[in-house]
Amino acid sequence: MKKKTLILILGLFHISFSQNFEITYDVPDNIKGNKVIKNYLKKIGGIHNLNKINTLEKNATVHIKDVPEHLFMNATVIYKEPNLYFSSLEMNNVGKIQSTKYNGKVCIVSRKNNTEIITTEIKGDLLLEKLNEFEPFPILHELNNKSIFKITEIHTMPDSILYKVEINNNNKVSFYFDHKSNLLVKKETIMFGSEIRTKTIEYSDYRKVKNILIPFSINEVIKESDEIIQNTSTNIEEVLINHKVELLNFQ
Repeated sequence: MKKKTLILILGLFHISFSQNFEITYDVPDNIKGNKVIKNYLKKIGGIHNLNKINTLEKNATVHIKDVPEHLFMNATVIYKEPNLYFSSLEMNNVGKIQSTKYNGKVCIVSRKNNTEIITTEIKGDLLLEKLNEFEPFPILHELNNKSIFKITEIHTMPDSILYKVEINNNNKVSFYFDHKSNLLVKKETIMFGSEIRTKTIEYSDYRKVKNILIPFSINEVIKESDEIIQNTSTNIEEVLINHKVELLNFQ
């Protein structure tokens, strides 16, 4: 009798889990990756309006989990067409601790190590990898480059359905779009180093700035061997679109 009861409990647990979360790997032919991408771009402002953005600046605060609240960082990111990029991190009572500048040809990363500033030029494959991060709307960039978008999984939960999309059959980077809102809610990246690392970025609190939807809340978790080694939350405080940007920022 006890054995039958245990089997029944395990069976109910399995059904409950299945009802709360289900992954479909056999994606129906009528659900196309490119359609999901175009619905997303239309939702956040439309391809025409996104292509008209010449400069985009974001100012934010960054908090690291388990670090005292007063030790937050101020972050600034600036994009300028056709391919210029600038970012910086500053900490209270410490000043600038890191910056990245890309002038379209040369990428320089500077980091503060105690009182010393260490400067490194990023080249080769690492630079090619970072160039995609420099894009203000990397998915639009991929669409303009005729990339292939494929839905590899459908995640069904009680309150949402997510489409997992890969670009050019690259299973190292996956994007998750909400079926109902058409918005990008998560990005997963497999990183390689001494150990395999995974980086998960979640996007939420979308707000409209000059008719463009921007996520104002971003949470990033990096894991190595399933252990969290970094957990940061970024709260966007200001977004400026098509304002004047000095070229000195990128030099």
